[in-house]
Amino acid sequence: MSAFDVWSRCVSHLSTEEAEQFTSDFFSSDLRQALLIAGAGFDPRSATVARLLSRVMGKRLHGYFIREERRNPPPRLINMANANEDRVRSLIHDHTVVHVRVFADDDAVTGARSLVRMINELDFRPHTDVIVDCSSLSIGLSFPVIRFLFERAKSAAFNLHLMVSHAPQTDSLIEVVPCESPSPIHGFRGELDLSSREGYALLWLPQLALGRRSMLEKIHSKIRPHDVCPILPFPAADLRAGDTLLEYFQDDLESAWGVDARSLVYADESNPLDLFRTISRLHSTRMSIFASLGGSMMVLSPSGDKALAMGSLMAALAYDCPVWYVEASGYEIDIDQLAAHHESELMHIWLFGEAYSGTELSWS
Repeated sequence: MSAFDVWSRCVSHLSTEEAEQFTSDFFSSDLRQALLIAGAGFDPRSATVARLLSRVMGKRLHGYFIREERRNPPPRLINMANANEDRVRSLIHDHTVVHVRVFADDDAVTGARSLVRMINELDFRPHTDVIVDCSSLSIGLSFPVIRFLFERAKSAAFNLHLMVSHAPQTDSLIEVVPCESPSPIHGFRGELDLSSREGYALLWLPQLALGRRSMLEKIHSKIRPHDVCPILPFPAADLRAGDTLLEYFQDDLESAWGVDARSLVYADESNPLDLFRTISRLHSTRMSIFASLGGSMMVLSPSGDKALAMGSLMAALAYDCPVWYVEASGYEIDIDQLAAHHESELMHIWLFGEAYSGTELSWS
């Protein structure tokens, strides 16, 4: 059975009410011992999932919190991160906090490899469930961690859950200052070798987001895809979000990328599974069309909105798609606006485990 068949019936809860009800029902059992892996940075959503789970599980919940370190962060961001770290420490008695340098001294992006090595040293045997809270983790770190846990869960027999506090307006306030060089995210190189890619019909699916133009331009110049299908949020909380993004990326879409209006991909901003299923259909169609012509390869570039990024993650796991990204060397943020904005919707996706027991998965 394919990943599309399994995750088309994915156990998910895409509103705060549903996610809180699932958490209360499922994790209240004394049989559950859970490990929460989450960020403890400046993002105001850092403590949302920890607060919910700690209320339900108490001492049966263990925390593993990640502080991402980049060069010369503004003092106010450090203060916000310190306050969030204090909050999650107070919520979960049994916890570990690790500091991860995203860049090495030579500016190489090494944070993901370092973090995966650290998590590999954890003892998963006491845990029936592992939850990754993507809300305040960067994509460059959360994707490799989830990939590692997805593979480990197959042998260690724990349930793997994803949770995110979905807040598009908050995501839009966090503007990335990209580093110089795009690259595949650790663990998501796929089969794409840019030096010998001539056989592939290369399709790039960038997730469009405000403030990400420079990042996506760098990736396009590096991978030089044959076709581009930009991903736009629709439906979306902001009814004009799609139009705003089309205007923002107008020059790229019309000139540099040569995008036809029929190539635009629309995905429900509040439903990661909608994007996953759309990419699944594209994958199936292209595999049959290009099978006798050298093959097809889809390259994903998630950015901005965390919920849509989760849909790209699921597709990358299912079809071994390369995921190209430009790591943030820093952030430009209106800190007062960020601190004042708290409206969000909690989401839960049961990625792997007993919910799918008896199902033999074929991840291809």
